[in-house]
Amino acid sequence: MRSSTAQQSPWILGPLLSVICSLSGCDRAPVESSDVPVVTPEGELLSLGENGIFRFRVMTDPSPPILGDYFSVWSTVERVDTKVSAGTGKLSFDATMPEHKHGMTTLSHTRLHDDGRYRTTGCRLHMHGRWVFELSFKNGEASDRTVIEFPFRPPAVRRPSDD
Repeated sequence: MRSSTAQQSPWILGPLLSVICSLSGCDRAPVESSDVPVVTPEGELLSLGENGIFRFRVMTDPSPPILGDYFSVWSTVERVDTKVSAGTGKLSFDATMPEHKHGMTTLSHTRLHDDGRYRTTGCRLHMHGRWVFELSFKNGEASDRTVIEFPFRPPAVRRPSDD
C-alpha cells in the first residue's frame, strides 16, 4: 500500500505552522515611535508628524481603554505652520505591538465628523504589552505620519459602572 506523508500526518501542519510563525514573527515590520507624545491633563496625546507638516492630537474614549474592550479614537490634525485645522483629508489609524510584530485583531473604521475631528471605531487592545498608535494623514499633496507611543497600560478589568 502506497502512503503519502501529507496523508499520514496532516495533524502536524497546524502545530508546525504555529511554531514557525512564533519564531519568525508576523507579517508586520517593527515600528519605532517617531515622537515622544505630550500628554495633556485630559489624557490627549500630541505628536508632531515625521515631515513636520502636521500635528496630531489623539484621545481614546474611554481613556484609557480597557484591555479587551472596544474603544474609539478621536483625532484632530492641524497644520504646524498655521496652527489651524488641516481641513478634510484622509486619516488612517492603526494600533500595533512592535515587539510582537502585529496589530489589533479587529478592523477599525475612520470617518470625519462635522466638527473637524476624525473618529476611529472598532479599536481593541487585546493583550498586555507595549502598544503604539500609527497615524497618517494626506490632504492634497501634503502628507505626514506619526507613530505615537501609547503611554498608558490598559486596565485589565472593567471599571465599576457609574450607574
